[in-house]
Amino acid sequence: MCLAYRLRTFCWLARSLYGKLYTVSSRRHDTRERILEAAFQLAQAGRFATMAEIARAADVSRQAVYLHFGSRAGLMKALFVFINHKYGLGEKIEKAFPHSRRGRAVFGHR
Repeated sequence: MCLAYRLRTFCWLARSLYGKLYTVSSRRHDTRERILEAAFQLAQAGRFATMAEIARAADVSRQAVYLHFGSRAGLMKALFVFINHKYGLGEKIEKAFPHSRRGRAVFGHR
């Protein structure tokens, strides 16, 4: 069976099941976003959350969290980037401390 036929069959199946075409990468991205959003919500609640609690809040398996981030440290790094991107914290900190070399190094601003 050729790859084009398999891909066409997969696309048809995805459209019929979900009503629109989902590629594997977009579903993976959606899952990653759900995990990060759940971790952020739990952090905002002011509680220390385990990986299992984050997975439960995101409605994914604990293994999916580890698949996407590798470890708790990987999740925390990604969460920091997610929050920085979502709320623009890097720009706000740079405006507050415009000459801080450490701030520019941490947040990647020049």
